[in-house]
Amino acid sequence: MPQLTFPISARELLADVRVNVSAADMAQLYAHRRAAPPPVVTRGELDTGSNVTGVSAAVIQRLALVPHGKGSTRGIGGNVTVQLYRVSLSVFDPANPLVPWFVVPDLEVMELPSSVRYDVLIGMDVLLECRLLLDGPARTFTLDY
Repeated sequence: MPQLTFPISARELLADVRVNVSAADMAQLYAHRRAAPPPVVTRGELDTGSNVTGVSAAVIQRLALVPHGKGSTRGIGGNVTVQLYRVSLSVFDPANPLVPWFVVPDLEVMELPSSVRYDVLIGMDVLLECRLLLDGPARTFTLDY
């Protein structure tokens, strides 16, 4: 079982991520001989308090994504209506290029509010696809997939 291990920095669970159009959208682009936008490589924060993964408006704009619907999420201030998009999401470790990436090829995500610090919040929808080991004393976390 492959695994990725990252340091815990400033009490945050941060990982390197790559966001791209969904696998289905990529297939459509290739079928019509259209170029896909380049993927966005950024940092993501694991958020076990969120049921759904979120992506910033900046990433959505760079990928020229079109919303496929609306949903709602609950925050501290109550329910908020959000735009929903389909993406592919990969978690990887640039320091260990031989370790296979953890890939979710077709994932529904919500647009994050501008107040969120990171471009990606990795929610429970993704975390339930792997095993998360938090080693507090060693200040590391590991994803097995």
